Amino acid sequence: MRSTQVVLKNVALVALGMLAAFAIMRWLPTDRSAQAQQELLMPEQAVGVVAAPAKGRTGTEPLSTDEQKTAASIALKYLGSQRVSAKDNPAVPADQQLELLFAERHEESKATYARGAWERRADVYLYDYRRDGVILNVVNLATGKIDSSDFARGAQPPLTQNEIDRAVQIVMTHPQAGKTLSQEFARLTGTNLKDASQVEVAGFIQLTDPSSSPLVRAASCGSHRCAQLLFSTPSGEMVSITPIVDLSTGLFVSLNN
Repeated sequence: MRSTQVVLKNVALVALGMLAAFAIMRWLPTDRSAQAQQELLMPEQAVGVVAAPAKGRTGTEPLSTDEQKTAASIALKYLGSQRVSAKDNPAVPADQQLELLFAERHEESKATYARGAWERRADVYLYDYRRDGVILNVVNLATGKIDSSDFARGAQPPLTQNEIDRAVQIVMTHPQAGKTLSQEFARLTGTNLKDASQVEVAGFIQLTDPSSSPLVRAASCGSHRCAQLLFSTPSGEMVSITPIVDLSTGLFVSLNN
């Protein structure tokens, strides 16, 4: 059986693999089906959901939509009850202190599978901005309870759309970054940039490595949750700057141009 520690460490490797894959792909606007899936797992939508798991699903089938909603709701309510006295990160909006990343079916042990029947469980991953780390809750969908909860720093799963949107706002409201982005957009389109909806945006995790710029290293990207943004015009022309934002501190880091 995979330990929760191994799962959390592997999250960082998965994120790096995704970054490498995206780097060689032509950047395209957000896929609508992927966007719909992300919206399903937004915290404000998941809280309070009590939909029962879909009937007839067996242990090895992927989580249904209802199961994802239920697992997310259970995890968020559990964490909320455990964090009454915890202090918010002042750089992060109050309703985004816990960012729901994704939920997937829990992989059971070989011994459990050999029994031929087992309770449906889900792994629910959240980013805790109060402590700067990933929480993994194993949710038992049959009992509606948390079977285990683990926390790890240094793991950086891919960004949610909610986090990308927040990073974009930080860039656009920053005096230097916002001005440069507006100038680049005007140069490419001949029109003024007034709203984030005018540009296409993709966001990726920024990690610190020996080759990183001093600004990125100073921002502690990796231990902090940092986003690198790629902007393009509606016609597909790429903007030359790729800003980096530290979401843990709410600060603009670098234009990276």
